[in-house]
Amino acid sequence: MCPACVQSLSWIPEDLVCHKCGTPKTDIVCEICHETEQVYDLCRAVFCFSGAVKVLVHELKYNSFRAPAQWFAKAAVAYLEESKVFGEIDLVMPIPLHRVRRRERGYNQSALIAKAIARGLNLEYSEALRRRYYTQSQTHLGKDERMQNLKGAFVLRKDALLRGRRILLVDDVFTTGSTVNESSKLLRSAEAEKVFVLAMARAV
Repeated sequence: MCPACVQSLSWIPEDLVCHKCGTPKTDIVCEICHETEQVYDLCRAVFCFSGAVKVLVHELKYNSFRAPAQWFAKAAVAYLEESKVFGEIDLVMPIPLHRVRRRERGYNQSALIAKAIARGLNLEYSEALRRRYYTQSQTHLGKDERMQNLKGAFVLRKDALLRGRRILLVDDVFTTGSTVNESSKLLRSAEAEKVFVLAMARAV
């Protein structure tokens, strides 16, 4: 990344976000937590979804350019080691893609990032979550449409052993939180002790 793009990166300071969902806020009441019950324990994002970060996400998701996955993972590891916001983690897991979309793209971008984070932190990696339905893209849907679109979309693999685990759920971009919240419900049903969410970028 060139020096100009590095300078343009927008980090999200911990002291200016909702403690629960990580939404940057200027008011006492967090709109996301006020309107929807968040099932996970904590959620944070490394960057704002803008500038060079937005370009890198787009290249990773739509132009078969895999290098940003390693760059995001390195930034995420540095963030986790410095902030210690989640405390102890023992399992890293990505938001899954349906097999059709994974075949179209050639990979699951969240899985590439999550694997690299697990290696960087020397933690176990798992793909216990599976996407059962080929859902409509969330990109242009409103909050209520996103929730309806994802209803029942995820399932747990039969051999998933998550009881008592402290899970880090990794996604590329957090918009309304519908995807990570729906995924977190299943992890809770499997008696995970903690569910933490880390997105590489946050739409603000």
